[in-house]
Amino acid sequence: PALPVFYACRFASLLSYMLLVWLAIRLIPFGKWILLVLAVTPMALYQAATISPDAISNGIGFLFVAGCLQAGQFKEIRWKEAGYLIILIALLFLAKLNLLPLILLPFLLILPSRFTGKGIYFFLLSMTAILLLVEVGGWNMIASRHSDPLLANEANPAAQLSFILGHPIAFIQTLLKDLLTHGWIYFQGWINGYGYYYWTPPLSISLFFLLSLAFALLIDAPVEQVNQRYRILFIFLFVASYLATVVSLYVSFTPVGLDQVLGVQGRYFIPLVLPLFLALSSLLGTKKISLPSSRWIIIFLTIALSLNVLGILFSFHVPCGATFYQTGLCYRPLVRDFPSNAHLSQPISSEISLSQEIRVKCNGLAELNVLVTPSTPEDQGTTRFILQDPLKGRTIMDTSVANAQISREEWYPLHFEPDWQSAGKQYVLSITAVNPSTGGGLKFLYTTQSEFNLGNLSTNGQLMQEDIVLQYGCITGLRKIWLTGKP
Repeated sequence: PALPVFYACRFASLLSYMLLVWLAIRLIPFGKWILLVLAVTPMALYQAATISPDAISNGIGFLFVAGCLQAGQFKEIRWKEAGYLIILIALLFLAKLNLLPLILLPFLLILPSRFTGKGIYFFLLSMTAILLLVEVGGWNMIASRHSDPLLANEANPAAQLSFILGHPIAFIQTLLKDLLTHGWIYFQGWINGYGYYYWTPPLSISLFFLLSLAFALLIDAPVEQVNQRYRILFIFLFVASYLATVVSLYVSFTPVGLDQVLGVQGRYFIPLVLPLFLALSSLLGTKKISLPSSRWIIIFLTIALSLNVLGILFSFHVPCGATFYQTGLCYRPLVRDFPSNAHLSQPISSEISLSQEIRVKCNGLAELNVLVTPSTPEDQGTTRFILQDPLKGRTIMDTSVANAQISREEWYPLHFEPDWQSAGKQYVLSITAVNPSTGGGLKFLYTTQSEFNLGNLSTNGQLMQEDIVLQYGCITGLRKIWLTGKP
């Protein structure tokens, strides 16, 4: 059966990551507590338990940095030590492309004068070049033959590279704008995220994790091992790796010439932050701060991971469970992407009206979110939304929206008094035009996607095979407890 195989793969992925991290902690000569905390961020563990290349790639990243720092302690680099470095380099080239800048670490960390012979140093350089050509270059040549159909967002790597070379100032401005606009989001995503942002984890998880990391930075500060040269090297490596991550996604995932970078997520930096925090810890260690006990690292880390597991159980296994640790509504259905067969309706006018049935699975129905698109700029018409409960024969909502309020495609919220007994009911949303303007009217997105099959859709009374893209929101969790005094 597929399901046992699926879980076996996830378990194997987690074990592989744990093994690589364990080896990294054994090898790293300093900063073991820092490495431990960084390797068990909630997002890192979530990644490790998924079927993806990220678990192995992150583990290799930690192991490579730790192994290179261990090699930096060797007094002399002989053939044996060079072979050790070659094994690490061969592992690194198996990881994801954004980790490639880490290859600079052994060559900047270990000066050529520490090699017992010039031949050993040139052998190491030659083997690095050969492994780079075979593992990275060779594999990407094979993979790129079939990459064009997989490119998203109309990306064109060759055209994007040409744009970058022709507009270097605009490209640099785009990178800086992306960092200023999304830097905090990347930081939060590096710590945690459920289901790749289908749900937002409890804020307390991040707070307790940061407390654990802060204690690790103070307790395990490598003041004697990390000097000024090492700090500069570590910060340079992180900046180079960050740029490699962002630029690669700008080239391969972002439309040509766009003034923003698409696809960057904080989880891509999980192993790359180790050099940065080692440098930061060495600076903090120079301050005269009374060091707390290392048990606080474990206490705060245990609290963070326990709350994380509890949040996962609520989010994935309790209906509307995420609302028990946040104040928002419970929205259904949960969908991030629409299929290619989704299309816009005709403008709502005096000749076109819609009626969509909505089956609700939660109590406390209080909001509808409808994806709407304007048909003409400055449309002077009005669209009327009526939500009815056919069983009780009552109108729950009757509101009109000026079409001029909708200037672009957006989710438009429709609020009304909550129905605390809405679970299992079927409602009817009617959409008609009031004082329609010629050629105007709002448009709605149609789809055959199963998640949006909440009931039948009718156009002018004629049954359709599609459904309107909409979400309904219920008051559950903390907000319901606050309003009604009971869960």
